[in-house]
Amino acid sequence: MTYAARITGTGAAFPPTRVTNFDLSEKLSRLGVETNDQWIRDRTGIVERRYADLPKEKMPNAALAAEAAQKALQMA
Repeated sequence: MTYAARITGTGAAFPPTRVTNFDLSEKLSRLGVETNDQWIRDRTGIVERRYADLPKEKMPNAALAAEAAQKALQMA
């Protein structure tokens, strides 16, 4: 028997907390690390990142996973 699988839908969900390179460089400069947005972009290509501060967030990882799964099912 031959079985085949295919991806028919994808979904994504992101935590609401957004940290830009500028925000990150401000925090790091208070710790004595000198960097800036352009330096980070040139070396990593990253413009912003998101993170879940789980004790404070109302949307834990499981809720993000459920949201992404719903979007994938809708697309499929």
